[in-house]
Amino acid sequence: MVARLARYDIEFVEQPVARIDDLARVRRAVDVPIAADECSRSLDDARTVRAADAADLIVLKQQPLGGVRAALDVYDAAGV
Repeated sequence: MVARLARYDIEFVEQPVARIDDLARVRRAVDVPIAADECSRSLDDARTVRAADAADLIVLKQQPLGGVRAALDVYDAAGV
């Protein structure tokens, strides 16, 4: 579906699948940038996203992450 939507010049697709390994597979299969969201709720999640090369960007919601500093730590760990 992401490949079919690409012709509309979409900016990115946010969390099209639930698991990080699936996210990495989608990212490798399409040219549209992929954003990690629900799968990155901790430093460990962000590190896993980075190791799997699963996303082009990450959506950070500072409140569930524990504040701005924690969100910035997750950002750094994700490497995107």
